Amino acid sequence: MSHKINRAVSLLLCLLLPCFAFAGYYESEPPSQAQSSSKSLAAYYGITFGRTINSSLRFHDIDPNLPTMMLDGYHNPYLSFRSGYTAGGQIGIKGRVLRIEGEFVWLYNETDEIYSPIYLRDTYIEIGQVTGSTRMRVNAGFINALVDLSSVAPMIYPHVGVGIGMADVDIRDITRQTVLAAQAKAGVTVCVPDWLEVMISYRYLTTANLDHSNNRIQNHGYVAALNFYI
Repeated sequence: MSHKINRAVSLLLCLLLPCFAFAGYYESEPPSQAQSSSKSLAAYYGITFGRTINSSLRFHDIDPNLPTMMLDGYHNPYLSFRSGYTAGGQIGIKGRVLRIEGEFVWLYNETDEIYSPIYLRDTYIEIGQVTGSTRMRVNAGFINALVDLSSVAPMIYPHVGVGIGMADVDIRDITRQTVLAAQAKAGVTVCVPDWLEVMISYRYLTTANLDHSNNRIQNHGYVAALNFYI
């Protein structure tokens, strides 16, 4: 686990350094109303909610002793997911351009289809939908760096950002494990009063490959965040 943490810290530093460099050369005034010219830093906390879709996952060599009645005797499940839900919270510090925040993310997706493959003379055969269902729940923590770009309209400006952290992936009756995770965001921020902003973003969240799988979590979604300035 320690080498994964070291890799995560190194990657985060590589991602943050260009952001700090960009922020240092940003000359125009930030469009946010949440910061006055006399206050270079502003702290905030907020909540996030939205809808997500998760990519399919394929597993192999799952422990046959697990209580996986839904797999109907086959232990190499292929999972296809429905649209799901996401929620979370964040706390951070915003400068003129760059903001750094810690974020908790919760994801929930139920399965749309569960297939179990069999192999005949090294040939893959899909045997059809298996009765039953499961769900995937992800609890993740991230350190994010976001850059606020120049205003496109009064009180409206775009933002982009990246984050890195760890995710606890729990797929009921199949696997539960903790893996390295990363995310990217892009969207627009709307400043309502001085103490509140609304961030609407597209978010792509991914993880390292899961054990017993050649796949990683790949989650796409649209999220809205309400940030309250202290």
